[in-house]
Amino acid sequence: MICLVLAVPFFLAFLLYEQRITKQGKTPLIRLSLLQHRRFSSGILTVRLAYGLFSAMLFLFAFYLQTILRLTPLRAGLVIMTTSLAYALASVFNSVIASRLGKRSMLIAALLVMVSYLLTCLATQFLVGWWGLPPLLVPLFILGAGMGTLMAPLLNKTLEGVAPHDAGAASGIFTTAMSTAGALGVAVIGLLDAALMGAAVVLCTPSFSRPLWSRCSALASCSRSNPSPNRSRLQQRAERTEQATCD
Repeated sequence: MICLVLAVPFFLAFLLYEQRITKQGKTPLIRLSLLQHRRFSSGILTVRLAYGLFSAMLFLFAFYLQTILRLTPLRAGLVIMTTSLAYALASVFNSVIASRLGKRSMLIAALLVMVSYLLTCLATQFLVGWWGLPPLLVPLFILGAGMGTLMAPLLNKTLEGVAPHDAGAASGIFTTAMSTAGALGVAVIGLLDAALMGAAVVLCTPSFSRPLWSRCSALASCSRSNPSPNRSRLQQRAERTEQATCD
């Protein structure tokens, strides 16, 4: 949290320093005039949003697989590797995809990413308890394919209006935006997750809310004494995790 707060004044100080270097006639690390190009600024904002959400989703998904579904770190990594494989395949065949789809490639890639997030929510809420891990692999593969298809045309569109002598600096800014967006997305979603989990633990303590504690205990006792044979193992693991939180 402290690092996030301190990042703002340090970033402003960096911009002021770069502006001062430019006025002195020296060569700055980043030409601030690049940010005045509308297409370049829009591309940087887009890649920051895309990679911030992408990194935050994978970060939370790793916790979901290990704490809710009780998978080992190795199995959780193998599940998430579906996204990496799809990303790599989409990047390899990006030129073929771009030649077939043309200008629609970015739009279709963005739609794939949005659909994958929706399918992930549906799978975790309704399908995993009955069908296990396979419903999760499909949206993860679609997410990787969408992100892999999106990045190359997005980079080309972002650098389209940049002068040739600024192309190196512009591509460096693009790569830096991707990296910092991933770190920022993980940091922000990590803070939110810790805050919400802390609030959930407080709600299940007897001193805070006795009726809710009673309901948690009753639910735990009922589930332990009357296990349903129709529930899947993953669903039983999730219920045991919730009971342990309330206990």
